[in-house]
Amino acid sequence: MDRLLDVDAFPVGTRVLTPTGRLGVVVAHKGAESKGDAHERCMVRYLDRGGRDRATVALMPSLLKPASAGPQMEFPFEDHAAYGQKSAHA
Repeated sequence: MDRLLDVDAFPVGTRVLTPTGRLGVVVAHKGAESKGDAHERCMVRYLDRGGRDRATVALMPSLLKPASAGPQMEFPFEDHAAYGQKSAHA
């Protein structure tokens, strides 16, 4: 069995491959939900399908693989501030 990875293995902005083989970027880290579920998760936004799919999923870091194609840490967060929040870069 593979060793469980910590969310720190995938910093925010890292390009990753999901278990289904889709390309995504880590946009946030999410803490444990309850005492029965003590695992942290990476929030991943899909980057494939020409930008038409803006879905975000919560995945355990042990299910992710770093994307080998393309440079890392390239997601322009300053251009994508969350709704109702001001960007720290503005």
